[in-house]
Amino acid sequence: MKSSSNAFFDSFKEEEEVVEENTNNAFFDSFKEEEEEVVPEEKEETDNAFFKSFEEDEVEDTRPAVEQLELPEETTKTLTEFAEDENFIANVKKYAKSRFGESGAQQEDESNEDYVKRFLTHTRQFETNSLDLGAQVAWMRGASEQEKANFGRVYQEMERLPAFYEEGGTSVLSAVKDFGLSVFTDPLSYLGLGVVKVASLGAQQGIKKLVLAGAKEAALKQSKKLLTKGGIKGGLAGGATEAGVGVIQSLGQQEITQEAGMELKGDDGKVDYDLGEAALFGTIGGVLGFGGGVGLSRKLSKDVAKKEIAKQEALEAAEETIEEGGLELSEEAIERVSKQNFKFDVNEGYKVYDKLSPDYDIGKLTDVKIKKDIQNRVGQIGVQLLEEIERSGKFKDLPKEILAEKQVTKFVGRLLVEQGDIIDDDVLDSAISRSGLSMEQFTQALNAGQNEAGSILGGFGRAGKVFKRLKEIDPEFQKRWENLYGIESETVGVMGKAYSMMQKLDRNRRALMVTQLSTTIRNVATGGMRLTMEMGANAIETSLYHLGKATSAVLRGEGSVRGVRNGLKDMARDALGTLAFISDSGQTKEISEALLKHNPRLWRQIDRSLQEVGADNNDDLWRFSKWANSLNMAQDRFFRRAVFSASVDKQIRRTGLKGLGGEDAAGVAEALATGKSVPASVLKQATEDALSFTFSRMPKASKGKIGDTIAHHFIKFNESLGPIPGPVGTAAFPFARFMANAMQFQFSYSPLSIPAAAFNTVGGATKYIKRYLTKGADSTSTLSDDPLAKAGRELAEAGKIGRALKGKGAKGKQIDDGAEAQMRLAREQFSKATVGSAALMAAIKYRIDNPDIKWYEGEKEDGRTVDLRPFFPITPYLAVADVIVRLGEGREIDTKQLIEGLTGAQFRAGASSYMIDSAFEFLRADNGNNIQQEKLGEFFGGYVGEIFGAYATPLRVVRDIDAAFRKDSAVVRDSRQTEGSGALERGLSAGVNAFQRNLPFLNSDLPALQSPTQEGDIIQQDPLTTQLTGQKMTARRTAVQKELVKHGYEDYQIVPTTGDKVADAYIKKYMGKLVADSLATEIDSDYYKGLSRVKQEAAIKNKLSLYRDIAKTLGEAEAIEDSDKAGKRFTPFDRAQWTRMSKVGRKLADEYYKEKYGKSVAEMQKEEPDTNHFYIGKTIGNSLSTAYQ
Repeated sequence: MKSSSNAFFDSFKEEEEVVEENTNNAFFDSFKEEEEEVVPEEKEETDNAFFKSFEEDEVEDTRPAVEQLELPEETTKTLTEFAEDENFIANVKKYAKSRFGESGAQQEDESNEDYVKRFLTHTRQFETNSLDLGAQVAWMRGASEQEKANFGRVYQEMERLPAFYEEGGTSVLSAVKDFGLSVFTDPLSYLGLGVVKVASLGAQQGIKKLVLAGAKEAALKQSKKLLTKGGIKGGLAGGATEAGVGVIQSLGQQEITQEAGMELKGDDGKVDYDLGEAALFGTIGGVLGFGGGVGLSRKLSKDVAKKEIAKQEALEAAEETIEEGGLELSEEAIERVSKQNFKFDVNEGYKVYDKLSPDYDIGKLTDVKIKKDIQNRVGQIGVQLLEEIERSGKFKDLPKEILAEKQVTKFVGRLLVEQGDIIDDDVLDSAISRSGLSMEQFTQALNAGQNEAGSILGGFGRAGKVFKRLKEIDPEFQKRWENLYGIESETVGVMGKAYSMMQKLDRNRRALMVTQLSTTIRNVATGGMRLTMEMGANAIETSLYHLGKATSAVLRGEGSVRGVRNGLKDMARDALGTLAFISDSGQTKEISEALLKHNPRLWRQIDRSLQEVGADNNDDLWRFSKWANSLNMAQDRFFRRAVFSASVDKQIRRTGLKGLGGEDAAGVAEALATGKSVPASVLKQATEDALSFTFSRMPKASKGKIGDTIAHHFIKFNESLGPIPGPVGTAAFPFARFMANAMQFQFSYSPLSIPAAAFNTVGGATKYIKRYLTKGADSTSTLSDDPLAKAGRELAEAGKIGRALKGKGAKGKQIDDGAEAQMRLAREQFSKATVGSAALMAAIKYRIDNPDIKWYEGEKEDGRTVDLRPFFPITPYLAVADVIVRLGEGREIDTKQLIEGLTGAQFRAGASSYMIDSAFEFLRADNGNNIQQEKLGEFFGGYVGEIFGAYATPLRVVRDIDAAFRKDSAVVRDSRQTEGSGALERGLSAGVNAFQRNLPFLNSDLPALQSPTQEGDIIQQDPLTTQLTGQKMTARRTAVQKELVKHGYEDYQIVPTTGDKVADAYIKKYMGKLVADSLATEIDSDYYKGLSRVKQEAAIKNKLSLYRDIAKTLGEAEAIEDSDKAGKRFTPFDRAQWTRMSKVGRKLADEYYKEKYGKSVAEMQKEEPDTNHFYIGKTIGNSLSTAYQ
C-alpha cells in the first residue's frame, strides 16, 4: 500500500510540476514582453531586484556582538575630543539610525558636540528611567548582532568621558536637567509614594476615629504611638518598593551591557544575570526607601491629626451658633402633614419590637416609649415621602382616602402600595435610612400595621409589589430576608440555581478581565481625556448661559459690577469645577459621604459598583475578585466622587433651591454647612453624571438619554444569556454597559448633536413666546433670564399681540420650567457638538498626515507605535476620520475596525476577540469548503479556553514581569496553531493553547508568531511599560512595512489563510524574509517611486502574489522535512488542501475510502500517519467529481 501510494504521488507530482512550470513561464514571459515595451530600462532593474536582494552590497557581520567589540582604552576623553572624532560620530549615526530611524539623524544645524550630548542624554535616560530602560531592552532584543555591536562600541567609548562635575565633561546644569527629568517622568518614582501613603492609612484612620469620637486629647496622646506604628509600616512598604525598583534597574542594565557585547553572556548564549549585583542595588534602594517611607508616613499621619482636630473644632463652633432645624418643609406640605393626626396601636407596636430585636426585653419598656419611637421613625418616613411628592408637584393628585388614614403604618403602607409609582426608589431609600430603620425593620413595621389579608409578607396583590421593590432597592435585604424566613428567590429549582451560579461565575470572570494595572492606568487616562473634553464643553455652555443672564440684566437696567464679578466666578466654577474637586480627593470623599449618608442605594453606585457588575450585584463577587480590582475601583471612586460633587454644586447654584442655592448661592460646601437636606432628584442626577463619566451608567428603560431604551434592553438581554458562544452574550460583549455609554458619548460629542440642539433651541424659544402670551394670567410668575425669552417678549410686542391667553399660574410655571429645561439641553448639545466636531477635524488632519501607520495608532519619537484603542474617547474620532479619508481616496472600508472603533466593543482581548476574529475569518474563507466538525471543534475549544483564561487575567502581570527579564517570554506566541486530527483532538488543542497563552512561564511553550512582513521573532515591546503606562507598543516599522500599511494591507491579506494555521506559519516564515528584503528593494527603486498610487498598489499586489508562491514552495519543503523527522508522510499543507476542496469531492473520496477500508480519509490518516491519505483522498475526490456526467 505504501509503495503504490508513493508511486502515485510521484507521478502526480511530476505531472503537476510540468504543467505548473509551463504555465508560469508562459504567464511571466508574456507579462515581461508587455512591460518591456513600456519601460524597458526600469523593468530590467526591477526584474533583477529579487536576485540582487540576495547579493548584499555590504556583508553584515553576524558574529556575536562581544566578538565584534575591542577592549576600550583606559584614558579619559573629553567631550570636545568626542565631537572631533569623525569615526566615533559615524558610529553614533549608525546606531541612532537603527535605533530611532530618521529622527535619530544629525540635524543640519546640529553641531557634533550637540549631537554627542543628545546621545549622552539618551544613555542617561535609560540608566535612570524605567520606561526608557524598558524601551532600550526591547530594541536590543530585536536588533541584529551588528546593530548591537554598533551601540556597544559607542556606549563603551562614552564611559571614558569625565564625570559632569570634572573638567572635560558636560556641565552640571545639563546633568541635573537630564537626571532630574528622567526621575520626574518615571512612574516608579511615584509608586513608592503611593505605597507609603496606603501603608499609613491605618494610623490615619485610627486618628480620625478618635477625633470623631470626641477624644481629641486621646488622639493627641495616642498620635505618637500611632505615628510610630504607621511610620514603620510606611517605611517597610517604601523600602520594599524601592528595593524592587533597584533590582529592576540592575537586571535591565545587565541585559543591555551583555547584549551589546560589553560583558560576556552565559554558556548557553543567553543573558547571565548577576543576582548578587541586583541584590546589592535592591538593598541600597530598600534602605533609602525605608528612611524616606518612615518620614513621609509620619508626616502624612501628623497632618491628618491636625486637620481632623481643626475640622471637629470648627463643626463644634458652628453647632453652637446654628439652630437645629432638621428637615424643612414648604408651608403647604407642613399644613397637609399636620392634619394627619397619626394614631398608634400599642399591641401592634409590641409585635414590631419583637421583630426588630428578639432579644429586647419588652417588659422594661412602657407603652409611651414604644409609641413615641415607632411613631417618630415611621412617621418621619411618611413626612419625607410627602415632602418629595410636594416638590415634584404631584401632591394634589393624592387620593383623599390615603390622606385621611389615621394609623401611621397603614398610611405609609397605602402610600407605597397605591401611589408607589410617584415615589422614586432613591427617595424611599433615603427616607428609610434617615429614619434609622433598616430595610427589614421598616418592612416589619409596615407588616405589623396591616391586617392579615394585606400582609406584605404574604406577597399577594399590590402589597407584594412593594415588598419586591424594597428587595430591589437593597439586595442585601433580600438575602437576609430569605435566610430569615426561608423564602427562596424567583430563580427556584435546580435549573434556577444553576443559572444563578452561572451568572455569578460570569460576573467574576468579567470583573477579573479588568484587573491588570495597565487597565487601571488606561481608565485614568480615559478619565483625563474625557475631563478635558467636558471642561471645553462646560466652558462653552456656561458662556452661553451667563451671556444670556448678563444681556437680560443689562436690558432691564439691572447690570452691576458685582453681577459681572459673580458671573465670572460662576463661569470659572462651571468650567473648572470638576478639575477643582479632583485636585482635592479628601474633600470630595467627605462631600459624597455627607450627601449620600441617607441614600445607601446611590452611595453603593458611587462607592462600590464595578463598571460592568453594578452595585446591586457587587456582592456576587468573590473576595479575590474585589481585591484584584482594588486599584480599578479606587480610580472609579476618585473620578465619580469629583464629578458627583461638581454636579451637585452646579445644580444648587443653577436651580435656585430654597435655602440651598440660587442667585446668591455659594455651592455644595455651603449647603452642607447649613445642615439642610438636598433633594433626592439633585443627588440622583449627580450620581447619573458620575456613572456616565466612568462609562458605567445603566441606561434607563424609558425616558432617558438618546438610545437608552434600546441599550437598556440589550444589556439586560446580553447579560441574561451569559457567556454562551454566539454573536451575543457576555462572551461576545463582556462590557456591554461600557459599549452603550461609549456610543452615547460619541453621539453627544459629534456633529450629529447639532440638529438636536437646533430642535431644542426652537422648542425652548417657542415655549418662552407662549409663556409671554400667558403672563397676564399669573402676575407672580417670572420669565427666565435666557436671551431667547427676551427675544420672545420683544417679538410679541413688535407684532402688537394684544390679547393674553387664559391659563392658570401653575400651567405658566410648567411652561417656564419646560422652556428652561429645553434651552439648557440645547446649550449642552451645542457645546458638546462643538467640542466633538473640533476633535473630529483634528483626527482627520492626523490621519491625513500619518498614512503609514494604522488608524488606531500613535507614533513615538523612536518610531515605535502605540495602540490607542484602549484609550477612549479618542478612538471613535480616529475610526471615523479613517473612514472619511478612505472614502475620499476611493478605498475600501474595514467594517470590523469601524464597528470596533465606534462601539469600543473590542478593546480587550478574550473570548469576544476570539469569536469575532473567528467569525470574520470564516466569512473571508470559502464557506462550505471546510470540514465543519473540525472547525466547530476548534471554535468551541478556543472559546472554552478563552473563557477560563479570563480567570487567569491577574497572572498577566506576572507574565509581563517575566517577559521583562526573559527574552524567550517576550517573544509573541501563536495560540491559533492547532494540532491533531478530528474535532475532539483539534478542539482540545485549541482550548489548551487559548488558556496557556495567559499563563506566565508556560506560554513560552507555544510556537512563535510568524510575521509576513519581517524576518525573525516578533518581540513584545517593553511589557513593564505597558503595565505602568497602559501603552501597548509595537516595534518601529521598516520602510516596506510602512508602505504596506499606507496601502491598507493587513497580515491576513498578505498571506491569506490556507485553512490550516500551522501551514500559514510556514508560509509567513519565508514570506517575512521575501518582503523584508526583496519587496523593500522594489519599493526603494526609482521605477516604483515614479508610479501613481493606483499603479503602486497593482505593483505591490503582483509582487506579493509572486513572493507568496515562492514562500509557499519553501514552506512546503520545510514542512515535508519536519514531517519526515516526526515519522509522518503528510504535512499541514496536505490537510489544508483536503479541507478546502469541495464538499462533493470530499464526500466522494470518503465514500470510496469507506467502501475500501471501512473508514473515512481523516480516520485513515490518523491510523496510518506514514501514508499521505489527505493527498490521495484529494486526488480521488477531484477525479470522481468530474467522472460523473
